[in-house]
Amino acid sequence: MNILEQSLSCGQSMAIVGRLDSASFHLLEARFAHFLAAQTRFFIVDCTNLNYLSSAGLRVLLSAAKKVSPVGGAVALWGAKDHVREVMKIAGLTEILKNHASEEDATAYLISRHPLNT
Repeated sequence: MNILEQSLSCGQSMAIVGRLDSASFHLLEARFAHFLAAQTRFFIVDCTNLNYLSSAGLRVLLSAAKKVSPVGGAVALWGAKDHVREVMKIAGLTEILKNHASEEDATAYLISRHPLNT
């Protein structure tokens, strides 16, 4: 798995490329920890090239969402393939880990939740 990162005016973008599973989850977990320590509270996760999502990967995404939610932050996913969305649905996490159709939709969601816009 590779993670491509980009700083945004509303937070941090991370594109996941490959498999997010028990062999790779620690890489994403470390990146979230780094950005959370730097007070980043808004994340866009590009899932267009995420080929596989295991329960370990779900745990990392869920953990990040739960850490930023109490401080008004959010994690917005976009572009997840059908089989990845199905994993989230089966796990009952589609309300917590919202998948948006496009990067623009995910960005708009985060901007609407940003304290400067509320």
